[in-house]
Formats: sequence, structure tokens, C-alpha cells
Amino acid sequence: MMGLLGAAVVAGVLVLFAKYGPRDLLVLAVLSFIALYLSRFDDYVQASLAGRPLIGFHFFLIAACLMLGAVRLVIPERPRLGFGAIATLLGIYATLSILSGLANGGKMGLAAAVQVLIISLGPCALAAFLVDLVPRTEAASARLRGSFLLLVGVMTPCLQVASSVTPNLFGAVLGWATAATGATGFVRGGSPLGGAIATGAIEVLAYSLAMHEVVARRRKRYAAVLILIGVSVLFTLARSVLLMLILFHVFYFWSVIRRYPLRVAGLALAGILVMTPLFLKLEQRFSFERFLETGDASSELRGQSAIAALRASVQHPILGGGPGLVYDEIRTDWLTDASAIAARMDRVKIVGESISAFEPHDLYLLLAAEHGWPAAFAFTGVFVLIWRRMNRLRRTVDDQRSSLAAAFAAVLAALGAMFFTSSGPLVNPQGSVFLWFFAFAGLHFRASAPAESRGATAL
Repeated sequence: MMGLLGAAVVAGVLVLFAKYGPRDLLVLAVLSFIALYLSRFDDYVQASLAGRPLIGFHFFLIAACLMLGAVRLVIPERPRLGFGAIATLLGIYATLSILSGLANGGKMGLAAAVQVLIISLGPCALAAFLVDLVPRTEAASARLRGSFLLLVGVMTPCLQVASSVTPNLFGAVLGWATAATGATGFVRGGSPLGGAIATGAIEVLAYSLAMHEVVARRRKRYAAVLILIGVSVLFTLARSVLLMLILFHVFYFWSVIRRYPLRVAGLALAGILVMTPLFLKLEQRFSFERFLETGDASSELRGQSAIAALRASVQHPILGGGPGLVYDEIRTDWLTDASAIAARMDRVKIVGESISAFEPHDLYLLLAAEHGWPAAFAFTGVFVLIWRRMNRLRRTVDDQRSSLAAAFAAVLAALGAMFFTSSGPLVNPQGSVFLWFFAFAGLHFRASAPAESRGATAL
């Protein structure tokens, strides 16, 4: 299986190389390293910042940003991608986080804030450097999306499904952690980019690009990517990922149905005709009943965790309780000895006077509880800003470009809903690189669109 996967990846890369230049290959190489980076490598390089651990991938982020920043200095590109407003929002977030750390923990709080900023802003900076490195042409923008689709839309779903149905093989050979569930026949598969939920959410981003290729450009081979990601979502057993996928379909089809009514209707019908028998076939061997459960222990703990985080944010609404101080285990013990933490059956802690998981599984509440509500609005405002630019762009360009802009806008809106069940950008830097890369690839597409479109959509 690994041989077939390797052959498929090599074949895909060879096809792409025909049109890839040095900068495109550099972007693909860095992304490939991240997509296949195993957590066991983190043990090789570790350091402590006033008691707050920094591990291998954190140092990779820092080194890669410095290297790409130096490269970018000698390769000027115009027009700019519109990072000014984004940098302002993230600068406000970083400043408030530092102040929160100092106010709540002094020097120790400052160290914790710096660690959290490396985890949360390091992936953002790296993705920005990668995207900013590429020329502002529509062909280069298409190659960015092609790299993303190859790694996240093809390779990662294959790895995820394989790790689900052959957990012993992947667990022993590659050291990937798998989480057992009540399902029969498999475990919830993950990937180097994160667990089932994190991996599934990033795959849905790739799904949106493939959907655009099928609907607007009538490139039928991308239908295979849609099917592959659809199957991989089933093996996540993650209701939040399935909801994100459904919301994307609703938002995207609503945006393009006037331009492509017959294609949308035909694709919806084809999806039902293909996925229904495929699901029934898989159901004969694997159980997906967890998608229908609503009152299980996981849902109950998530509800308790959300209440605990909300109460903590109300107690300190301006600066929060301190980055990495309210939920310290996921930035300390979890980084240095994740297997021991995962083995704990309770996996709970006390936040204030409330029971909670190690983190609230809600990006908005985690930001509010630790950084304060102003910082939460600044950080999440970046995604709102990019969504707004994509949504405006889709109204001013031709049908094909409008479809792509609609795909970006629709999946970012679905991602915003997903953040109510995931704290990925604050706790999973490896997967977050691809999340930010996708968002910034949207800005690159906008900058490479015709000049009249860029002017019409300027904020």
C-alpha cells in the first residue's frame, strides 16, 4: 500500500514538475516536508523557555520563516497581497497576548505568551512567506492550488484512510497515534497534520478547490478527488467535519447555481448516485453510527468545556486569564509526553470551578478565556477579512473566476462554523500551516486576477 501511495505521489509530482519553476518547487518542498513530518521528530530538538517547552516543529517554523524571509528580501514581487490589514490585526492580537501574559503571570506568563504566539503565529508567518514568494500570475496561482490539492486532496486522504483500516501497521511503522472508538472495523484515522478532526477539516479545504474544477472548468478527473475526500471524511467519524462539508455545499451551490444551474443539479444528482452505494458498501464492513449519536460522553464533555471557558472569559473579559495559563497541559505535558496524557482515562481538568477538557475545543472561547475578547476578535477577524475579500471578488469577475472566489468564500464560512468545535490554529501548528496557506492562496488568486477586478474589490 505504501508503495502504491508513493508511486501515485511521484507520478503526480512529475506531472506538476513540467510547469513548475524553482520558486514553485521550493513551496512544494516545504509543504511536502510539513505534510509528512512525524511527531516523533520533535524529540530530537527540545528546549525550554522559562519552563515552557519548545519542540522540533517549533524550531522548524522559526528557521523556515527566517530562511524564506531572507529569500523574499532579494525577490521583490508586485502587487502586494494585501497583508497590511492582516498584519495589523495579528499585531493587535500579539500585543494583547503579551500584555495578558504579563498581567496574569509576570515573567512566567510572558514566557507562556511567547510560546503560544510561536504556535499560533508561526504557521501564519510561514504560509505568508510561501505564498508571497510566488509571482502574481494566474498560472502561478494555479500551481499553488495544485500543490495544495496534491498534498491535502490526494496524499493526506490516502494516508488517513490507510491509518484507519490498518492502524497496527501505521502505528508500529510510523508511530502515528490512533484513537479507538465504538466503531467496528477501524479506528479514527489521522495524519501527520493532526488527528481525525484537524485532518478532515483541512481536507475539506482541498475539496472546495476540486469542486470548483469540476463545476466551473468541467475537469472530470477532479471528481475522483471529491470521492476520495468524501470517503476520508467518513473515516474521521467527526460530526463537525461532516457538518463543515455540508455547509460548504450549501454556501457554494447557492453562490454559483445562477451561473451553472444544470451543472450544479447534475453534480448533486451524481453525488447521490455515487456516494450512496459506496457508503452502503463500506457500511457492510465498517460502522459509521457515531455520526448519528448526539448524547454521547464526547458531546457532554464538550458542552461542559464550553461553559467553563465562557465563565473564564467573563471573569477576565479584556485580557483573559493568560495565554497558555488557563489551559497549560496542551502547551506543556502534551507536547513533551503526549502518550502519557492520552493514556489518562479522565482527560479532564478544572477551569475555575467547572469541569473541562484539556482545552475547550472551540477557537473563539479558547481565545476569549486565555487572551481576552479583544484579542479573540482581532485573531478571528483575519479570516473574516479574507472571506469578505473573496465574497466581493466573486461578484466582479467572470464565471470561472467567480466560481473559484465563491469556493474560497464558502469553505471559509464553513470553517468559521467549524471553529466552534475545534481550536486548531492555537494548538496544532503543523496542520495550521495548510489552513493559513489555503487562506493566503485565496489572496494570491485575488492579486493575480485582472487589475480591474482587484480595484473593484479593494477594501
